[in-house]
Amino acid sequence: MQSSHLQALVDQFSAGEPILVDPSRVLAALAQLPDPRARRGVRYQFAHLVLIMLCSVFAGARTLVEMAEWAADTARTELASCGIGAPHATILARVFEQLDSDAFD
Repeated sequence: MQSSHLQALVDQFSAGEPILVDPSRVLAALAQLPDPRARRGVRYQFAHLVLIMLCSVFAGARTLVEMAEWAADTARTELASCGIGAPHATILARVFEQLDSDAFD
């Protein structure tokens, strides 16, 4: 399922120009986002999930499934070294649906 918000995010970073990112600054900024999820059953940190979505889009992902595949295949060792797990696409979809776009901006 393609979301118009997801497409807007993908389109924003599809310019083809290199993107230089300081992971510690990005993660610190994302940690400031309010987590809209109920505390019960939370397995992944909210900032980590948003970071996966952003980095996978930077790497060329265009769907939630591609984001999850990027996390599982391409970046498993890098994410693991930062204490970040690889979520399933349905988890990313739920988080993306609940993401407060104003807070994210």
